[in-house]
Amino acid sequence: MAKSTSDQIVELRDVAVAPYVYKRPKFRGGIEAPLAPPQGRMRRGANLRDDPQPIDRGGRRLFGGGDLDRLKGRYLYGGPMWNHFGHFFVDCIHRLWALKAGGTSYDGIVFLAVQGLLGVRSDADLAAAQPPGFLIDLMRLLDMPDVPVIMVRAPMLFDRLDVPEAGTAPRQPIAPFYRPYLDGYQAALEDKLALHISRAPERLYLGRSHLLAKGGVLGSSHLEQALKAAGAYVSTPEAVGLPVQFGHLLGAKTVVFDEGSAGHPTQVMSRTPTEYLMFPRRAANEIYGDAISQRAPFALLAENDNIAVLPDRHGSTSSPGGLAAYRDPGAVWDGLVRRDLVQGAFDMDAWRAAEAADLIAARSATPEIESVRRAALESVRG
Repeated sequence: MAKSTSDQIVELRDVAVAPYVYKRPKFRGGIEAPLAPPQGRMRRGANLRDDPQPIDRGGRRLFGGGDLDRLKGRYLYGGPMWNHFGHFFVDCIHRLWALKAGGTSYDGIVFLAVQGLLGVRSDADLAAAQPPGFLIDLMRLLDMPDVPVIMVRAPMLFDRLDVPEAGTAPRQPIAPFYRPYLDGYQAALEDKLALHISRAPERLYLGRSHLLAKGGVLGSSHLEQALKAAGAYVSTPEAVGLPVQFGHLLGAKTVVFDEGSAGHPTQVMSRTPTEYLMFPRRAANEIYGDAISQRAPFALLAENDNIAVLPDRHGSTSSPGGLAAYRDPGAVWDGLVRRDLVQGAFDMDAWRAAEAADLIAARSATPEIESVRRAALESVRG
């Protein structure tokens, strides 16, 4: 049974919920079909990414398997949760506003584990899945009510489950109702992290030269050194906690970053004058601009037609772990000079040496794949 409690929240009674099983391109599971309301679906632009399934309450199908555990009381649906820093901010946090609004009237907030993504491949992985530590860290920073976090690893029944609309989603605008909550989040961060914000560097670079095995831009090690020589502070986000990351992102005048998870904590913000500049590694990178430009000034530091995509370390050309080679790195450099972010003339020999070193650092899985990647880079260079 479903009952609307507001324009953005629907209350479900006696409803079954299952973890998601991801098999490209769909997430199967979630709130049981046919009860899954629009507020509980997974969206990416105009498309739905999920595929709700019937859940047998005593059967043996994919979503079922004997009598289901039941939780009595009133719970809030949080949506999918997986242990990937970037996707956590993009896909997993935008229903927390309802916890902020509802407070301790809830007996807990419910997140669904996702099988088939990083770290959760097998049934055993799913059974052991835990909420990432940065969820609790973020909830505390945002002054969320202190309620239990329920991780759904197998189908469960809930007597009452409030399902809120996500305030935003990939390739979607920030919903008007959600902006005041983002204002509140940012105000909480600015209050708690005032010292970190006041100590933030004027220019910040968040690079990936240490993560090239997971994707990045060939030549980024050269860019890192040049930006540092011109006065930028180079930070490795995963080496510091969320308070420092937020302090840097809110306090810096200019943030330069390689396409990747380092820019996604901006999803918690509402509006900031900080300028965000990104070195893209994929031509289909609008997810970053769509999100950040609703909150702050944003620009790409390479045009999409300047990006040549090389295979990832396993040879795939369609994974997010691929490498980018800029067809005209001099144009990228000249843009940085115009922004006063680097100094001096472009040195193609130094760039090519950095590309070669970065390709080695990207650790191809086999010598054959390394040969393919090296040939692809030579093809770009002519």
